[in-house]
Amino acid sequence: MNFHYSDFRVEIKNLKFTSDDGRVFPKTAILSFMDEPGKVSMVELMGHLPTEDIYEKIEHSKPINLDYCFVHNFSMSLYRDQHNLDKKSVVNMPEFSARYAFFDSKFGVDFSFTKFRDGELNFEHTHFARGLVSFNSTVFGAGNKNFSNVLFRDGNLDFANSIFGKGDVLFKNSVVHDGKKDFQYADFGEGAVYFNNTEFHSGETSFINSHFGDGPVSFKIARFTGGKVDFHFAKFGKGDKSFERTEFGE
Repeated sequence: MNFHYSDFRVEIKNLKFTSDDGRVFPKTAILSFMDEPGKVSMVELMGHLPTEDIYEKIEHSKPINLDYCFVHNFSMSLYRDQHNLDKKSVVNMPEFSARYAFFDSKFGVDFSFTKFRDGELNFEHTHFARGLVSFNSTVFGAGNKNFSNVLFRDGNLDFANSIFGKGDVLFKNSVVHDGKKDFQYADFGEGAVYFNNTEFHSGETSFINSHFGDGPVSFKIARFTGGKVDFHFAKFGKGDKSFERTEFGE
């Protein structure tokens, strides 16, 4: 999917959708992307799994595969509320994947206080199209965490207090629009951390008190076009650190 669109609209059809890998979704989402108001430049068909069905899979610990899926109003805070859990109760997430997915929520996409299982966690090529994206206080299992080539279109991103565990953390080639990016007190674990060629755009970006382990850390060719970028009290381990050709705006 193209990162460069000014708006989009979604139409849900009660027609089954079969993905390229043979998975069948109960509904089809038709996504129309506009370059300028009213002018459609691209149309994509995706599967759609109602949020209630995703919540049911979480409740019964069934694997969740949202690859090539349109996801509407996903919120772990709402899940906890519906299940009479404390606001900060940690919910165990079953096996999970969301490659080439499209998340849309006017209330924000909320994975806060979630514990992911060991194994690779893949959000590669996914669009978070509207609302704050929160992984606040999320615990990631052992294995690589891939947020590469992801569009955070709203620009407000919260990974504060998250624990990434063992394995590499990848945000390569991702785009975060204008807004606040919060990685305060994030623990990036012992693997490599790559923000190579990441576009942070404008807005405050905070890595205050974040912890990087002994793996390599790279912000090579990352671009911060405006706003304060703060690494106060961040701790780096023994691995190589690279800020080669990183651009810091005003």
